[in-house]
Amino acid sequence: MVTQKDSLVVSDVDSSQDSLTLIYNGILYDQTNAATWFSRDSIIANYTLMEAMELKSIINDKDLNKLMMNEMPNTDVQLKDVAALKNVWKYSSHVFGYIPTSSSGSGLVALTDAHAISADKSLIGSRVKVTLDRLVVMDYPGNGEHSVLMDFYAKNQLATQTEHVHFNQVYRIMEGQEAGISGYPVFVGLNVGKEGVEFKCYTVNVENKNDKMLVQFLEGDIFKSGLQLLNQVNPITPVLSDFSKGFTQAIANRHKNIPVQDIFLGLDFTETTTRPKMAEGSYVVVQVDHANAWDWSQWVFNRANGQLVSQVDSRTGPQFNYFIFSISKME
Repeated sequence: MVTQKDSLVVSDVDSSQDSLTLIYNGILYDQTNAATWFSRDSIIANYTLMEAMELKSIINDKDLNKLMMNEMPNTDVQLKDVAALKNVWKYSSHVFGYIPTSSSGSGLVALTDAHAISADKSLIGSRVKVTLDRLVVMDYPGNGEHSVLMDFYAKNQLATQTEHVHFNQVYRIMEGQEAGISGYPVFVGLNVGKEGVEFKCYTVNVENKNDKMLVQFLEGDIFKSGLQLLNQVNPITPVLSDFSKGFTQAIANRHKNIPVQDIFLGLDFTETTTRPKMAEGSYVVVQVDHANAWDWSQWVFNRANGQLVSQVDSRTGPQFNYFIFSISKME
């Protein structure tokens, strides 16, 4: 079993019965394969109007409520295809930007599409630290304070095999604001293979009152140092990863909880134009309606206040849900 210590180190195995163990042995744990991912159909963008009707008290959107009051020609249409809804949470597309590493100080840093940068081949065979640096909720279902459960996935590429690792955490965020975090550890010591790294992220808006109390254990000190990975095969890693994925899957499937974002980002070392590249720096993931209309040159990172802002108006940030994670090489 896993022992609660200062950080979640995957080499610690013990028979003690702590809170994490009890949940692991309880009904919320869904034995699964950490290499698999969540159903793409589960995010709210793919809900039908009929399914949304059952959750209208949670979604609490005036445009959606107006639709419900009128005769709907087709209640099987997916929310992402309902033009009358302008909500950010109904989008299923994401764009991926990149902020290069730079010296300290004030000033504006230009953003680039993650497909357009040069890969850093010195990272092959290295170990890296992955941190969550920003999490902004401009528009999630409901209003007020949101409890956002995030499941992070990556491939830990060891010399003899690949480990599929998951780490999840819950963040409390007011609508239209960002989580009070910066440099939050996710994976510490992730091994990078010659093919690059695969990242996935899945978010769930937790509205079930009982589940809100349950996910509080993720805010404990055991999780605040991220998932500490080794550079050798560790038999407990699949257990922890299965638990993390199973926990998220169970929460996502509970009544009133709504999955919102589902992203996949494969970073490699080739010069293939259509692939995003692996490098040290920060990656920006924005949930948008039309990816082909997005222009990264219109946005900059303001080092003076640590905010992503418009090139034209430094007081304005993207009116979309987005998060920023960074990759740095470990010595």
